[in-house]
Amino acid sequence: MQVLGFRPTRMMNGSMYLPSVETIVIIGSNAPYMGSVLKRSSGGVGCAVATANSDKMMAYVVGFIVNPGNANLPLRTIDGNTAYEDGTLTKATTGDTFTAASDNVTDKQIAVAVMYSDNLVVSAYTSATAGTTTGSNKPGYFIDITNSYTLDETSASTSSAQFLLLEGINANSCLDPNDPSGRRVMAVANEIY
Repeated sequence: MQVLGFRPTRMMNGSMYLPSVETIVIIGSNAPYMGSVLKRSSGGVGCAVATANSDKMMAYVVGFIVNPGNANLPLRTIDGNTAYEDGTLTKATTGDTFTAASDNVTDKQIAVAVMYSDNLVVSAYTSATAGTTTGSNKPGYFIDITNSYTLDETSASTSSAQFLLLEGINANSCLDPNDPSGRRVMAVANEIY
């Protein structure tokens, strides 16, 4: 599946060994998307999608897990089985979304499988073709999110922001070398929780 959002690719030091996948319970009524960037929930239990340019980046969603530690199954395999799930899984070829029930933290405990954002380079989807706004296709510029799975192409600047754009197809371009659309850039979380 080729998700729209954030795709982990490598570590900042060049290593292709990605961090281990961990699980975090989704707080009630939250709706992470496959490829979303997450923030820590305000109560410290579980996680929530990052949607504001003031949010600090914590991790990227790479899957949905049923009852981690016990059933520990991918959500797609049991979707609709009310013994394990009481939220809503919306399947899509561009990435699934799961809307957690209001009591998810204490009841079914559907979790996201995540990779933590610290020093993890991602291929990030932009709100418009990179380069439309000056600097949005240049390594060394900064950029904010517009929602949990899209960078705001119009926010590119030389001032610090949530993500730092990195070298992509060459030293002068942050475009993802594996995506010819011009809508994906190489970046690393700059403002981390």
